[in-house]
Amino acid sequence: MNSSIIKPGVVLLAFAAVAAALLGYVNAITAAPIAEQDRLTAAAAMQKVMPEAKSFDDDSVVSDTAIAVRSYNVARDEKGDIVGYAVTAASKGYGGDVVIMVGIKADGTINAIDVTDNSNETPGLGANSSNDDFKSQYEGKTADKEIKVVKTPTDKDDEIQAITSATITSRAVTNSVNEVLKFYNDNLKGGGVK
Repeated sequence: MNSSIIKPGVVLLAFAAVAAALLGYVNAITAAPIAEQDRLTAAAAMQKVMPEAKSFDDDSVVSDTAIAVRSYNVARDEKGDIVGYAVTAASKGYGGDVVIMVGIKADGTINAIDVTDNSNETPGLGANSSNDDFKSQYEGKTADKEIKVVKTPTDKDDEIQAITSATITSRAVTNSVNEVLKFYNDNLKGGGVK
């Protein structure tokens, strides 16, 4: 074989091996801090959507990947009684998954929602899904009605107004909320954790 071909190949292989080793090293160093930050972010979101809870059970991961609901935590008061649930769900938005956490009281009423990841949505449009004036529209909605997205102001208890020029993101959040409400009805209603 021609050494003019072998030498660059060996050099390229050496560079690739060094780069792979460095990437593995960086991953090993950053994996634990990233996991801890994710845990802290989830804990803050749970407390935000269920502020009356004094403790939360460990994550219960939902194994049915066909639904938007990813996991839930049982929220308990100081006596250990169930006061509600903090449920994580995701739906496809404009640029990727929009991840939310829904605080749902034991009676099926939405306490609050928090958008925990909308980083793929358009800044100034879909990213506005994390604004309080949008999120507060879900408060008080109940598990007995599916929520619809409308483009004009509404006072109906089964509708929310879409974010201007971000209807896809608004629908993604609403689809996740509706999946959480369905999950509550099918699995958590009445304090049962199935």
